[in-house]
Amino acid sequence: MYYFKPIVTPVGELKLVASDSGLAGILWENDDPKRTRFLPQTRDDDHPILIETERQLSEYFTGARCCFELPLDFVGTEFQKKVWQALVAIPFGETRSYSQIAREI
Repeated sequence: MYYFKPIVTPVGELKLVASDSGLAGILWENDDPKRTRFLPQTRDDDHPILIETERQLSEYFTGARCCFELPLDFVGTEFQKKVWQALVAIPFGETRSYSQIAREI
């Protein structure tokens, strides 16, 4: 089961999506949730993971945070999960090329 909470940010409205295990996704305002694996979804503005995600994003947008400390619920193939784990390990302010990520995984 997935829960969602819409939030307003400096980059537009976002839809936070989480399971009880962690944050599963962040969708842009006009993203079609049917294109994701996060179905079905129930709105829950009081879900603790969604509340914490909103708080940390607010801190990020004000410049008070550069690293996120959230449980993540990766939904995908084993290969996709390896890629996402490599991506979240990139330090703030640094970049990696596709070939660098490929070598890491």
